[in-house]
This record gives sequence, structure tokens and C-alpha cells, in this order.
Amino acid sequence: MLLQFGGFPNKSFSNIVGAANHHEEKCSADGTCPGDIGEAVVDQTNFDDPRIPELAKKSNEAMTTFTTSQDKIDLHRARDHMSAAVQLAPRNAMLRAILAKILTMLRRHGEALPHYRAILKGGVVITNKLENLAGYVLSLHQSGSAGAAELNEVWPRIVSMPEVPWRSPLQCPASVEETLLAGAQPFPEPERYEIPSLLLKHRDSLLADFERVSSHPKWDSFWKGHRDHDLVSDPKQWTAINLFQMPSGWNKRFCKLARTACKIMRGNLAIEGVVNDKSVGTVDLLRLDAGAVIHPHFGQENWRFVAHFALHSEDVVYLAGNETRSLRTGEVLVLDDTFLHSVENRGKVPRINLAVNFFNPLIKPITYKEWLAQ
Repeated sequence: MLLQFGGFPNKSFSNIVGAANHHEEKCSADGTCPGDIGEAVVDQTNFDDPRIPELAKKSNEAMTTFTTSQDKIDLHRARDHMSAAVQLAPRNAMLRAILAKILTMLRRHGEALPHYRAILKGGVVITNKLENLAGYVLSLHQSGSAGAAELNEVWPRIVSMPEVPWRSPLQCPASVEETLLAGAQPFPEPERYEIPSLLLKHRDSLLADFERVSSHPKWDSFWKGHRDHDLVSDPKQWTAINLFQMPSGWNKRFCKLARTACKIMRGNLAIEGVVNDKSVGTVDLLRLDAGAVIHPHFGQENWRFVAHFALHSEDVVYLAGNETRSLRTGEVLVLDDTFLHSVENRGKVPRINLAVNFFNPLIKPITYKEWLAQ
């Protein structure tokens, strides 16, 4: 969630950032923050202080740098600038929502909760409201027994909002196809779907390709930081080799190495198509280091699944909703990642999966070319 603002401050704002940090230290462990920041009812207050746009701009720049550099120092810097902006305009709902998102990305859930509470209490309409509410629910899930109690209390109010279609606090996607919510399962049966069935059909060839590719002299240099690297403690623990993603399409270089995966997936509309103006199909090799944990989070769209085919896996646990699965080499599972989920590599070797994002077959995608022509 990035912002672009114009304008420049007429004075130094280092003291403002310091004041914001000082305020954060007053927040108690249960997420209660005294004073205006924690308790103000938010509204649509305008940016009437000329320093606010510059602080928001610097926060945006730090977030952008974090996306490319994978340095969490930049995420902390984004937090500091946005905290300073909120200190100047504690009633501004948009600023509070952005700060809450950054704190959630930092897994500072106790500090995020007062901002989520203020937005809910204010009842204002903000951009990306479902995403904001999903962040609130996630922070409550991660706040122990007190968070569970609060979630039980506020959930009826959340789902009573006309724009909220969710059925369960364990499944809170920001982009929703309502017809798919009823009967949704965190781990759908792989045999029901074409993509995971193809992976199992070509199991031996996929594993043989992996053995060949992983012996390549430049193997370690192929890996790049995962696009959601904020979900692990160290971005180097979760890396990827992208084989397909729109609009760039299929990666010719790596498809020469991972021949079977590209051959059996290429041209499949469930991967290459567009639904609701989104092309979310991807094909990646994903590596999660031994001992690493992908922290709990909600996926964004409930009209697509993720098929995981284990190329190299020893003792990896997948938790989604209230269910748990393990996955060993040569096995496949399907995940609806809009359920609250996490992954833990308890083994002594890196987990390497072929991961395919594909559309739920109950939804009919159009081709990318058809979408461009609209």
C-alpha cells in the first residue's frame, strides 16, 4: 500500500519522528496506547499540516526501497515516517490505516491494534477496507488469548458491514468472489483439479529435471528474494526462481532448465488467464531454508489456489485454517491461501517446491490478450 504525495516540509521533521517513537514506547503489551494516538476516533481529516505529505512521501519511498532491497531497515524507516505523520494528524483514517499495515508487516501486532480499533470505531469508509480489516483480524489472531477474546467480540460487527462478505475469521481475503466462500476448504483435494493432477502425472520427469538443474554450477545464483519476503524473519530464507508471471510471460532462460514444468503448464488458461482484471497465475520454484518459518497471513484472492509439488522436502508443516498438512518429496498439496496460513520447515535441508498459482475452475478466466482488448 504505497502513497505518492507532493509538497515539501518547511522545517526539519527529525523531532517529529522522535516524538512518534517515544509515543510507541508507551503502548502496553496488550496493544493499549494512552493519549490521542491510541484513542482518537478517526475521520476523513484533510492533510492540513504541510509536513504530512512529505512524511508520507518518505514512508512511501522507504516501502518501495524495501520491496527491492529486502532490507527491513527500510520497513522500519517507513514506520517511523508514517508514525510521525499520524502524530500530526491522529484523526486521519488513511494515515492510521497505512501505519497499521506497516506495523502488521513488521509483526508489531500490539502496536497495530490501536490503529485498527480506531478505524473500526470511527466507521469511516477508507480505500482497501477489506485489506485493512483483514490486517485487524490477523493482528488479533497473533495476540494470544486477549486477541481471541477481542476477535469474538468484534467479529459480529465486522461481518455486519454490507461490504464484508466473509464467513469465517479464518478466511479473510481482500478480493472476494462471494460464490466461492460457501464450502471453501484450506486444503482442497488435489485430485479434483487439473493442475495438481498434471504435476502428479509427470512426477518422475519433474524430479529428474530438478536433479539435473540443481547440479548446475550457477544453481545458487539463480535464486532471488521472494516477492512476499516480509513474511519471513530474514528475506534470504525464502527465495524464488520465477518461471511464469504476467505480463513478462514465460522465462525462456529457466524454461530451458525446468523443461517439464514449462511444457505441461504452458498455454493453460487456468494459469495464464485473467479474472476480475487480475492475472494472478504464477509458476515458481520456491526455496525455504531449514528452520525458516513463513509467518501467518491471509492471501489476497479467493478465486485461485496454489498447488505445491515438493521437489526436495524433508519435514515441512503447512498450517491453514485449523488444519495441518506435511509434504515430502514427490507429493503435492493444494492450498487456498486466503485461509490464515503459515509454513514451517522443521527439517535439516531447504524445502524446494514447484508452486503453481491457478484459478479455481468454477471461475472462467479470459485470455490476457482479450483482457487487453477490453
